[in-house]
Amino acid sequence: MFYYKHRVVFDEKMIYVTSWTGRSDEMSWEEIEDVTFSQVLGYLRLFSGNKKLNIQIHLVGFVELLRLMEDKTKFRAADLKLPLG
Repeated sequence: MFYYKHRVVFDEKMIYVTSWTGRSDEMSWEEIEDVTFSQVLGYLRLFSGNKKLNIQIHLVGFVELLRLMEDKTKFRAADLKLPLG
């Protein structure tokens, strides 16, 4: 499976992402400067300075991540035009 290694763990303070290649990175909610969604790749992208976290839309818990993102940042899922049904 292509996304077997892709993992996202989040809590009230931080987001921890392990990419499908096994590379790990983290970002606090306060650090997030921009959020975009790539319809072609199916990734939510979180930006902070020179850091970028890619989060696959099909991961279990994605909707809960969006709810926490809306609570902790100024970004809204509806503004990103996510294909959530």
